[in-house]
Amino acid sequence: MKTHDVIVVGAGSSGSPLAARLSEERDCSVLLLEAGPDSSSKTLPNDLSGALPGSPLAWTYRADLGDGRRYEVARGRVLGGSSAVNGGLFLRARPADFDAWAAACGDDGWSYETALPILRELETDLDFGASELHGADGPMPVARAGQAHAASRAFAAAARELGHVDEPDKNAGSRAGVGPLPRNIIAGERRSTAHQYLDPARSRRNLEIRTGTVVDAITTRGGAATGVEVGGEHLAAGQVVLCGGAVETPRLLQASGIGAADTLASAGITPLVDLPGVGQGSSDHPNLMLGWLMLGQTGRGDDARGESFTSALHLEASRGDELELLLSLRPLAALFGGTGLPGERLFVASAGVTDARGRVTIDGPGARPLLAYRYLATDRDRHRMREVVRAAAALAATDAMSDVFGGFVDLDAPTLEDDTALDAWVRRHLSTALHLSGTARMGRDHDPDAVVDASGRVRGIDRLRVADTSILPTAPTRGTAATAIFIGELLADRLQAGY
Repeated sequence: MKTHDVIVVGAGSSGSPLAARLSEERDCSVLLLEAGPDSSSKTLPNDLSGALPGSPLAWTYRADLGDGRRYEVARGRVLGGSSAVNGGLFLRARPADFDAWAAACGDDGWSYETALPILRELETDLDFGASELHGADGPMPVARAGQAHAASRAFAAAARELGHVDEPDKNAGSRAGVGPLPRNIIAGERRSTAHQYLDPARSRRNLEIRTGTVVDAITTRGGAATGVEVGGEHLAAGQVVLCGGAVETPRLLQASGIGAADTLASAGITPLVDLPGVGQGSSDHPNLMLGWLMLGQTGRGDDARGESFTSALHLEASRGDELELLLSLRPLAALFGGTGLPGERLFVASAGVTDARGRVTIDGPGARPLLAYRYLATDRDRHRMREVVRAAAALAATDAMSDVFGGFVDLDAPTLEDDTALDAWVRRHLSTALHLSGTARMGRDHDPDAVVDASGRVRGIDRLRVADTSILPTAPTRGTAATAIFIGELLADRLQAGY
C-alpha cells in the first residue's frame, strides 16, 4: 500500500494553496482529496448561483439561525471549494483581527505585521500593484468592482453626504468608509484557488488530486494519525491535514472520535480524544437583505459584466464595532429571499462582530452536520442589527440616492421607528453571510476549548493538523475568502519548516 507524505482533505480556499505549496518540494508526495467534481473557470458561475442550496457544486446543511429560524446553508463542494461558488469578494481581515488571533494563540506569526508579507505574496493586485501593502506577482488576481452603474455612484455619494470617508482600498487596513469591493472575478471570469494554485501544479508527479472522494474518518494508531478511510479503503499518510472548512472539518473530527467525549458517546461514536471545543464556539456574520426598487432603469451597466456586489460602506457602530452595507446590483432572490422584481437592488446589511457563538454537531457516525448559529440572543446583537438597518435607511433617504431609490420592497417607516417591530422584522428576514469560523479553534496550551495550536496541530493526536477557517478564534470582521487562502499559505510555510 502506497503511503503519501501528506494527505490534504478538502481542495477549497485553504486546501488548494496548501497542497500546491507542499508539492513544490519534489520529495514530498501529496494526495489531495476533494468530495466534489473538478472545475473549469469557463463553466463556474461568476455570481452566487453555485452556492444555492441543492447546487451540485455545494454541500447543503440544515441550520437554525436562532430562535427557531430554519435555514439551509450551502458551502462549496467542488475543486476550489467556496472560492468557486462564493460572491467573489476578496476582502482581507482587519489588522485588529490578526492581532487578536495572535494574542489568543500566543504566536506573533498571526499578527498583522507578520501576516502582511504573506498577504502581499499571495495576490496580484491589478489596481494598486506592488507596494508596502500589495503584491504584483502572486497567484490570486484582485481587482476592484467597476463603479459605472448609477446605483454604485449614488451609493458612494450618499455615504459621503452622511459624512463617511472614502476608503478606496478596502484591503489597506485604513479607516472604515465607502469604496469599491476588491474581487477575484476578473473580466467576468471567476479565479478560484483551483485555477490559480492547482492548475499550474497539476503536472507535478508528487501531487495526486482525487475528486469525488468523500472521507469517512481519520485513521489512527498509537496516538497518531495514519491516514484516512474512504469507502472502506485505507489511504495511508505520514501526516493528515484537514481543510474541509468550518463545517466538514468538525464533522470529520467528530466522526473519527475526536471531540467532546460525552457528546460523542451519546451519538453512538466511540470517543478517541476528548476535545470539548470541536464544533463549539463558531462565529459568523448575521445578514439581512434589504430589497429596494431602482428608478428609471432596470439596470445594465456593471451587472451586464456579471458584477453582483460593487460597493461597500463600512461604518463604526455606536458601540465601537464595525457594521457593513454592501450594494448588490442583482436581487439574488433565489438565494436570499428577494422578490426578483424588475429593477430590484439590494443593500446587504451585516454586523462585523457579534456575541453569537454557535456549534456544528453530528448525531451519529455517518450523519450530516447540524448547524446552530444562536444569532440575536443578546441585547447587544439585536441593537447592532437595528443600527445597520437604520443606517441603510438613512443612506436611502439622502439627496444623492433620490434619483435612483424607489423605495424599500417590504420595509416601511413604522417598522423602522419601533424597536420591537424592527426586531421582529429582522428575525423574519435573517440570513447568514457564510463566513463560518472557529469550529476547531486555535489557542494557548491552557485554553480548555482550544482544538489546535497556532500551527494547526490537533491536541492529543500526532501527525494531524487543521488548516482552514475552523481554526480562527473568531470570524474575520470582513469576510473569510482572502483569510482562508492566507491560512493555507501560512500552514504550508510551517509544515515545510517542520513546525
